[in-house]
Amino acid sequence: MADLETEGPVVEITFSLVEAARRAFIEAGTPVPPPVKASAIVDTGASGSVVQAGLLAPLGLHPVGHTQISTPSSNGFDCLEY
Repeated sequence: MADLETEGPVVEITFSLVEAARRAFIEAGTPVPPPVKASAIVDTGASGSVVQAGLLAPLGLHPVGHTQISTPSSNGFDCLEY
């Protein structure tokens, strides 16, 4: 676990497929992708969550759309939706 004072509110997270998706891989005879681990920043003032581009690719997930986000330093930044 990160030190809150020096690194901020960072937590370790794991992304994995839901059971229905896991079953689809198994039924197709395809290896089930392993979970993806990452560090995340907790932002209690955020209205949504984003992940780094490409982070979820090993799970075989594909974007379903785009959304615009704003940060303290930018406005209208385009992000993929999953």
